[in-house]
Amino acid sequence: MASKFFRLLLTVKWFNGLRGSPWRGPGVACNSGLFWVYFFQRGGKPVTYRSAAGLLVLLLLGALWAGCGNTQLVQQTSRPEAVISEENAEQALRHVVDASVYEVKGEHANAILEWQDALRYSNDHAIHYAMARDYAILKKYDQAIVSARKAVEISPAKTEYRRMLADILVGAYRYDEAIQEYREVIRRDSADLDAWHNLARLLAVRDPRGALETYEQIIARFGPNWDALAQAAEMYSRAGQFDKASDLMRKMSDLDPSNQALRLTLAQTLVRAGRYDEAIVVYSDLIEIRPDNMDLRVEIAGVLLFGKKYDEAERRFGAILESDSVSLDTKIRIGDMYYGMLEKDSTLTPATVALFSRIQKDRPDDWRSYWYLGLIGSSMRNDSMATRNFLGMTQKAPRNPDGWVSLASTYLGKNDFAEIVRILEPTYKKIDNDFRIPFLLGIAYSRLNRSEDAVIVLEKARTLSPRNADIVAQLALVYDGLRRYSDSDSLYEMVLRLEPNNHLALNNYGYSLAERNQQLERALAMSTRAVEAQPDNPSYLDTIGWIYYRLGDYTRALEFVAKAVEKGDVSAVVLEHLGDIHLKLGNRTKAMEFWNKSLSLDSKNTALKDKVDRGSL
Repeated sequence: MASKFFRLLLTVKWFNGLRGSPWRGPGVACNSGLFWVYFFQRGGKPVTYRSAAGLLVLLLLGALWAGCGNTQLVQQTSRPEAVISEENAEQALRHVVDASVYEVKGEHANAILEWQDALRYSNDHAIHYAMARDYAILKKYDQAIVSARKAVEISPAKTEYRRMLADILVGAYRYDEAIQEYREVIRRDSADLDAWHNLARLLAVRDPRGALETYEQIIARFGPNWDALAQAAEMYSRAGQFDKASDLMRKMSDLDPSNQALRLTLAQTLVRAGRYDEAIVVYSDLIEIRPDNMDLRVEIAGVLLFGKKYDEAERRFGAILESDSVSLDTKIRIGDMYYGMLEKDSTLTPATVALFSRIQKDRPDDWRSYWYLGLIGSSMRNDSMATRNFLGMTQKAPRNPDGWVSLASTYLGKNDFAEIVRILEPTYKKIDNDFRIPFLLGIAYSRLNRSEDAVIVLEKARTLSPRNADIVAQLALVYDGLRRYSDSDSLYEMVLRLEPNNHLALNNYGYSLAERNQQLERALAMSTRAVEAQPDNPSYLDTIGWIYYRLGDYTRALEFVAKAVEKGDVSAVVLEHLGDIHLKLGNRTKAMEFWNKSLSLDSKNTALKDKVDRGSL
């Protein structure tokens, strides 16, 4: 009889190997095999529950959770002396078998009902475990978690129970709890590599530093592990720690030396780590394998450039550029490498200009050489060079907004707002999906006192980029000038929500409130923060001085506004403010001096003329 049961159990294991299961664990495999036990026959007759009760309790429940340790007839509770009676064992067995049949049919809800009935007769950890699995399959994670926790509570030493609980917690998006369960699995079974990996993957989202430490532990404990190395290398790369990333990639390359894609990534990472000599060695090995690969030849010349081995880089780049097969894109790529080095070493400027000029001469129809030469001209403060090339870009690529924006920006730097309007008004109608064009046009309109026109285009810019603080701040300033204070205040508040430390908005809003003699204490707080951000900005110094004036603190007002005037290049308004402050301090002569200076800059200011004529405010 016993030998037939053991043969049956072997059949059960074979059957489950074919059947498969979305949940991995020995308990699952053994459980579904009860379907066959249900139909086991003895002497051509079905085995009755009572006739085989003793043996079935021992073997069937053992099969149900085979591989999970020895199943005893003693309930696994906090009171191990509580023994299941034969009658209860028989009743539990009936429901266990029926639950297994339902599972084979895929009727997990019915299986759960049978597991619940089985628990009325036997509070066995494996029944809770099986029920948790069925709840999880039905995506009823809250119930699954309760059952899985009960299984763990009854039998805390079974790490497979904790693994399933952790899996269910992940399915329920309860990652912090899952992390704790995986930690406990590892504490009890430090050789569980899957648990280590699952823990690291969860920590990658919640605690990247902890994830990296976990991957390092995996590598130290289990040796060079490809998945751990790859995940850690990627995380180090994302964190900008290219030294550590390249070290791990080298270990990966040692595991798979024929992986050329990996070696290329290693070389590129070494470059980003600034380890140019090591990168050249790796690139050289790759070029030996693929000597005709143009991209590799360009990259190794680029590494020499980045390593400031200019002569060798120039020699290699020259050979590439002389090749009849080199494409325009490759030439532009080489030029971009040189351009990227200009910020670090401006001595490369002549070579970079010569390279792009050569490209422009060979391919005058391509806009990219104009773009780079325009950028170089701007960085050199060569307005003629910048304007000429940006204009050429707009002619070669009229639908590319970068050319128009860059061209307009050169005139913005010269305060030539009329020219910006001339350039961008027709462009604004043709390119209607880039916020920069209406933004720059709005600035130009506002400086030309075309405030209503400025509102229209700035509102368009805000529609295209609603969370752009610069656009909102500029629009607020225009509304402020139109005395539409409800609109301007609302927009200033929006800017400060988007960027609480936006010093331009802090200054402008503070000044607006001071001009209206409102919320002066708040205005002072905002202005103070603006001055802290830019302590030498004359406009900001004037604002805080004017707020002190409104507060009646004329001595502090004089301190800041006088300092603004000392900085030079101040507006007529600042000079008028200084005159007003001197008058309040009883110095009429000084007041008249600064009022007259202000009037010389703004002769149309009738209110100031009256002030001068009266000699008083």
